[in-house]
Amino acid sequence: MATENDVTQTQISSEEEMSKVNLSNLSRLLVEGGTLSMKELFDSIHPPITLHEHLAKGEVHKTLRGLKSRGLISEAQWGKLYPRRKKNANSENYGPTLLYILLRHICHLAPPYPNGWDSCPLQSDKGISADVARVQWYRRQLVSLDSLPEKDFNGYWSHITEVLLRMGGPICNVRIKRMQREAMDGEMQQHYRNVLKSWHQASSNVEAIEREIQQSRNKPLSLASPRQRLPAVNSKEKGGKRGKKKATLFNDPDSSGMSQEERNILLKFYKTLVDNIQADDVLARLVEDRVLTTVDKENINTQKRNTEKMRELLDILPRRASHAYMAFCDAIRFKYPEIHEQMSQARAAMYREAITNNFDVLEYCRGVLSNVYKSQYSRWRPATWHESVQVDLHEFTVPLELTDSQGRVLPNNEIFDPHPKCEAPGRVLLSGLSGYGKSTALKHMAYSWAKNHGYFPKNFQLLFLVDLRMMSENQSLQDAIFDQLIPFNFKLTKDELWSLIVANQKDTLFLLDSYDHVTSSNRVFSDLIGQKLLDKVHIVMTTEPSYVQSLMKYCDTALHIMGITKVEAKEDLVRQYAQSTKVSVESYAGLMSKLASENEIALCALTQSPFNLLSLCGTVEAKVSLQFGTQTFIMDQLMLSLQRLFCTRQGVDVPGGILPEEIKRTISQLEEIAFQSMLSKKTVFKCDELNKTYINALIYKLGPMVKFQSKRPRSTEYCMFANKAFQEYLAARYLADMTQERFFVYSQQLVKDKSLHNVCVFYCGLKRHSYEVSTVKILHDLFSLMAKHNLTKWRAITFSVNGKSLGKRQNSLLNKSTRRAFTHVDLKTQAASDYRKTDVKNGADDSLKDKKLEGRVLDFILSLECVNECQGRKDSTDLIAKSIPARLLLRQREPISAAAINGLASVVRSPDCQVTEMDIKVNHFCTYNRETLLTLAEAVRDSANISILKLISLDTGTSTYFLATALRGNTSIKTVKCIEESQSENDKISASVWANLQTACQNMTHVTSLTFVNMTNAPLLSNIIRHTPLSIQELHFPCCSLNLVSAEEMSVKLEHTKQLQVLNLCGTKLESMNMLSMAQGLKVNQSLKELLLTDTQLDNNGIQALSEALKFNHTVQRLDLSRINISNQGCRTLAAALAVNVSVQEVLLMGTKISREGMRIVKEIKKENLNIVGLDSIYRPAPVHMTANTEVLL
Repeated sequence: MATENDVTQTQISSEEEMSKVNLSNLSRLLVEGGTLSMKELFDSIHPPITLHEHLAKGEVHKTLRGLKSRGLISEAQWGKLYPRRKKNANSENYGPTLLYILLRHICHLAPPYPNGWDSCPLQSDKGISADVARVQWYRRQLVSLDSLPEKDFNGYWSHITEVLLRMGGPICNVRIKRMQREAMDGEMQQHYRNVLKSWHQASSNVEAIEREIQQSRNKPLSLASPRQRLPAVNSKEKGGKRGKKKATLFNDPDSSGMSQEERNILLKFYKTLVDNIQADDVLARLVEDRVLTTVDKENINTQKRNTEKMRELLDILPRRASHAYMAFCDAIRFKYPEIHEQMSQARAAMYREAITNNFDVLEYCRGVLSNVYKSQYSRWRPATWHESVQVDLHEFTVPLELTDSQGRVLPNNEIFDPHPKCEAPGRVLLSGLSGYGKSTALKHMAYSWAKNHGYFPKNFQLLFLVDLRMMSENQSLQDAIFDQLIPFNFKLTKDELWSLIVANQKDTLFLLDSYDHVTSSNRVFSDLIGQKLLDKVHIVMTTEPSYVQSLMKYCDTALHIMGITKVEAKEDLVRQYAQSTKVSVESYAGLMSKLASENEIALCALTQSPFNLLSLCGTVEAKVSLQFGTQTFIMDQLMLSLQRLFCTRQGVDVPGGILPEEIKRTISQLEEIAFQSMLSKKTVFKCDELNKTYINALIYKLGPMVKFQSKRPRSTEYCMFANKAFQEYLAARYLADMTQERFFVYSQQLVKDKSLHNVCVFYCGLKRHSYEVSTVKILHDLFSLMAKHNLTKWRAITFSVNGKSLGKRQNSLLNKSTRRAFTHVDLKTQAASDYRKTDVKNGADDSLKDKKLEGRVLDFILSLECVNECQGRKDSTDLIAKSIPARLLLRQREPISAAAINGLASVVRSPDCQVTEMDIKVNHFCTYNRETLLTLAEAVRDSANISILKLISLDTGTSTYFLATALRGNTSIKTVKCIEESQSENDKISASVWANLQTACQNMTHVTSLTFVNMTNAPLLSNIIRHTPLSIQELHFPCCSLNLVSAEEMSVKLEHTKQLQVLNLCGTKLESMNMLSMAQGLKVNQSLKELLLTDTQLDNNGIQALSEALKFNHTVQRLDLSRINISNQGCRTLAAALAVNVSVQEVLLMGTKISREGMRIVKEIKKENLNIVGLDSIYRPAPVHMTANTEVLL
C-alpha cells in the first residue's frame, strides 16, 4: 500500500508539473496572441495594401535607416521591410520584436505617461501605447519565472487577454479561444518557452540600445558641435541656458522624426515663435494630428507663463512624428499668417542656398536628377517631325516586350531580379534591333524613377541616364554626366559629385544608351563595365544584337527587346499618334486593317519596330500611298511624307507633287552630313559649325535632325539625328548618287565595318529597281565582296581526342566530358586564300568540298539582309547562295531580324544554293517572327538540295508547324532530326501541336531516317510512332518517355514494316511490360538489322522478353545492350536465345554490369560469326545520361 508520504510526493510532483504547464500556456498566449495583436494594431495604422508605399516614403525610410545604423534593426529584419519586390512587403513576415520597433517609431505613438516604454503603465491608462508597453512588461515578467501556480495563472490569463483583445480585436479573440481548447504535449510546451526566451533576448537588446540613445539625448551638447550643418545664430542666442536648450533639441543627430532642415527653420525662428505664438492656439491641433498626446498637452500646460509653454513645446516637437513640422505650420497658418509666410520663405531660401551646409547632399542630387527627367520626359516628342507635338512619356505608352534568354517577359523594374545564372545581377545588357525602342525603354525607366524613387525594388538613390552617342571620343564620364544632366546652377563641383557617387555605389544606377557607339579607345567605359571603375554600381546598357557576344563577359544578365508584338498594342499606338497629332482616327483605318490582317507577313515583322510604325503613321498623315515589303520602302515613304508635311505646315503648295528646290537642297545637305558622320563615327554636331558650312535653317525643321541644348555651357546648341535609321538611310542615299569609281573606294569599308552594315543594306534597297549597266556592275562587285566575306566564316568540324581522329561508332560512345575535347578548325585564312584563286561564280574551292563544312546564319546577316532588300534580283541572290556552306546553323543566341530570315529563304530557293543540311534552333526568339520563320519553312520545302533537317525545339508549337510546312510535298529531305528541349507536359500540348505533328509524320513518305531526342511526352511520342510511314528505314528515339501505348504502337510498326532497319531506343527506360509488348512485333519483324538498347534499364523480365523474341527473329544482326544490368539468370536466357538465333553477328556489352558467373555463361556461347564486344574490357565507364545536347546521337 502507498504511504501517506508517497501520496504527498505525488501531489507535489503533480502541482509542479501543472505549474510548468501554466507557464507554457501563458508563454503561448503571449507569443501567438501578442504577435497577432501587435500585427493587427500595426495593420490598422498602416494597411497592408499600402504598406510598401508608406515604407517607401522618404521620412519613413530615413527613420528606419537610422534605426538600422544604430543596431535596432538587423539585416534580416531590413530584408523583410524592403524585399527585392517592394509589393512583397507584408506584416505577416514581421516578428514581435520588429513589430514593437515599428509601433514605437513610425506609428506616431507617444510613450505612456509617466513611466515610458520600459515600465508598467498606470492602471487607468487604457491607451494604445500603454497596451503595447504592457505586452512587453508581461513578457519580462513571464521570462523570469520557472513555473506559475494555479492561483496566479487565472489572473495573468485574464489580464493579458484583456490587453490583447483591446489591441487585436475579434481576430485575436478567435485565436485565444482556440488556444484555450487545444492541449499541448511536452515538446510544444518547451517550444513556446524557448520562443519566449528568444523574443525576450532580442527585445532586451533593443531596449538597451534605446536606453543608451535616450541617455545620450539627455546629455547637454556643446554649442560648437556639429556647426557645419546649422545656419549661423546671433550672439545673443549662443549663450545662456536657453541657447544650450536649443542646441540640444535641434542639433541632436540621434533624434528621429523631424528632418534636419525643419529643425534648422525652427531654430532660426525660435525667439519669434516663443514671443508671439500662444501655445493654446496650436496644442489642440497638434493633439488632433497625433503629433502630441494628451499627456504631452497636460505637461505643457503645467507651465505658468506662455513663453515657458512654447519653449516646452519646441523642446518636444522635433522628437515627434516626421509630419510634426507641417502640422505645426498648418496650426499657425490662419491666426499667424505673417510668421507662417516668413517661415515658408526661409525654407524656400534654404533649398536654394547653402545646399551643402544645410541639407543631405544625396537627397539634393536625387531631387535635381528627378527634376531633370521630369522636365524632359513630361514634354516628350514621339514624332520628331512634329515640333509642336509634346506629350508625357507615360501617357504615350509604347508597349515593348522585354525577354530574357529563357523567354520570360519581364517588366522594366524587374531587370535586376535574380535568375538561375546569377543571384544578384548588377550589370544588365539590353539588346534590340535598330528602331525597337531601346532608348525609349531607358527613358521610361528614368522617368518612372523620377516620379517614384521606389520604382526599382533596389530603391536606387541616384540614377544617371547617359546617351553615349552624345559623347566625344576623349570625354570622361564625369564630363558626360555634367554636360547631359546637370543644370547650370548646380551647387556641387564635378569632383564633389563624383565623390558622392563613389561613396554611394551600391545605391547608384547608370543607364548607358547606345554602347555600340563607344570607341575602342575609350577606356573609361570598358573599365566601368569591367568593374575596374565603380565596381559596385548597377548598370543597364543598350546595344545592337551584333555586339552582344563581345559584351556578355562583362554582364550578369542579357535581356532582349522584341518590340511591339501584339496587334492590339500596335493599333493602340496608332490611335495615340492620331490623338497627339489631332488627326481623325478614321484616317488610319486602312493601316489598322492591314495590321490586323494575317496575310501581311512583311508588315507584321516590320511594325514590331515602334519607329517603323510611327513612320507609317506619318506616311498616312501626309496622304502618301503605303507600300510594304522592306525597310527601304518605309524610309522612302517617310522622307517623302516629312517633306510634304513640312510644306503643309508652312502653307507651301506642292503642285503635281513637285517639291520646292529649297527642300531638295536641304535633303542633299542632310545626306552629306549623314554620310560624313557615319564615316567619322560622329553623332553630335554643334549647330554653329553646321550653320557656317550649310547656312540652312531647314536642316533642323524637316524632322531627321533635332536640336538640343547642353546643360553646360548654357549658350551652346547641339543637334543630332533623331534616330539612327535616319542617319543610315540618308548616308545610303548619298552613296547611291556616287559614280562607280567613287563608290568602289567605300565598298570594302561597307562590308567590313560593322557600324556601316545598315548603310550597305539601305544602299541595296535603293538600287533594287535599277538595271543600268553601271548599277548592275556595282551590285555585282558589292555582293561578290559580301560572298568573299561569307567564305571567311566557313569552318570545318573534326572530332578528335588527344589528337587522334575518331570514327563514327567511336563518337557515339563518347561521354560528356570527352565531347568537350572536340576541336573546331577555323578555316577563315584557308577559305580566304582559296577564294582569291577562284571566282565566286564557281563556288568554294574544290579543296574544301571534301570537308564537313558549316556556317552560322549570324555570320551571314549582312548579305542576307541585302538579298532581302534586293528582292527580285536573281543575280545577287545566286552570288550569295554560292557562298553559304553545306551545313547551315540557325541558332539564335540573340534576335535575328526578319529581313535576314526572309533573305535566307530567298537564298535557299536559289538553284545555286549548296545547303544540304539545315540545323535550326526554334526558341522564343523565333516565336516573335513565327510567320517569317514559316516563310523559311516553305523555302526548305521547295528546295531540291536539302536532305537533312534538324530542329532543336524550345517552342513545340512553332517547331511542329515548321516541320509540317517543310515536309508538305517535299521529296528531297531524307533525314529528320528533332531534339525536344521544351519539356512540355500533357496538359500543355495544344490541339494544333497534335495536328501539325500528325501532318508532319504523314508527309514523311520520302524520309528514310527519323530521330526524336528527349521526347518526354509519352502520348505525343505514341502519336509520332502511329503516323510515321512504313517506308522509314531508321527510327531513333533516344532519351524519350515510352509508355505501354507507345510500346504497342512500336510493336505494330515492327510487325508491319518491311523497310525499317535500325531501331534506336538508347537512354529510354524500358519497363518489362513495354519490352514484352514490343517483343511481339519483334518476333515477326522481317527487316530490322540493328537494335540499340543502350542504358534502357532492362530488368530480368525485359531480358527474358527480348530473348524470346530473338529466338524467332531472323533479321537482327547487331544488338547493343551496353550500360544495363544483366543478372546471371538474364545471361542464361540471353545466351540460350543467341545460341538459337541465326542472324545476330555482333552484341555490344560495353559498360554492362555482369557478374563473373554471367561472364562465364556468355563466353561459353559457341557460335560462328558471333562477336561479343566489351565483355573483356577492364575499363567500364559510368552510364552517360544523354541530354538534348547529345550531338553524337545525331
